[in-house]
Amino acid sequence: MLFWHKFRLNDAGTGELYFPDTVFHMFDFTGQGAEEVITLNQGRLSVFGSRRAAHSGKDSKKDLEYLRNSVVNHTHY
Repeated sequence: MLFWHKFRLNDAGTGELYFPDTVFHMFDFTGQGAEEVITLNQGRLSVFGSRRAAHSGKDSKKDLEYLRNSVVNHTHY
């Protein structure tokens, strides 16, 4: 899925209001193999996941290659 600001791009190519706060980032925050959406609003950070996400059961955060390829490249300075 594609998100921008507070919106999700639907199949018709238009944006639908989807999140209450501005989408800040999206990556596998928990290391379970599914990306979470991170929102930020007035100093409050929220993490949204999917109830339907298929988790591998493996803690990917312990895999250094996974961290290098998936997390390090998403860092904001």
